[in-house]
Amino acid sequence: MFTIDEISLSRLTEEIGIDKESIAELLSIYCSEMKEEIQQVRITLHNQDWINLQRTVHNIKGVSANLSLQGIFEASAELDSMLKSKNYIGIEAHAQQLLEVLETTINNIKKALEQYHLNSKGL
Repeated sequence: MFTIDEISLSRLTEEIGIDKESIAELLSIYCSEMKEEIQQVRITLHNQDWINLQRTVHNIKGVSANLSLQGIFEASAELDSMLKSKNYIGIEAHAQQLLEVLETTINNIKKALEQYHLNSKGL
């Protein structure tokens, strides 16, 4: 099982080097994009469209790494590696793990933004 990232706006402002309001905007955009990516993972997984699933997972991995979201990065990196090597055994279970980590992290981001009374733009 992969870790669920606790969202610390203070840590992110230090790591990325921008203010909390800008971090809030980045995280809101990230969540919106990831909600779309979650749907794309479900569709491509259902259709066994491994090429597009790999593209989607690779995108999730890159964007999550940029925001230091280690749990999502690790889950997506493992799935990305499986897809690149065409190892489809257990792919559904790994995709489900990624989806769970993503959805929980999105909820954690929403809570962090609410805690700091920052705009969560439709989350």
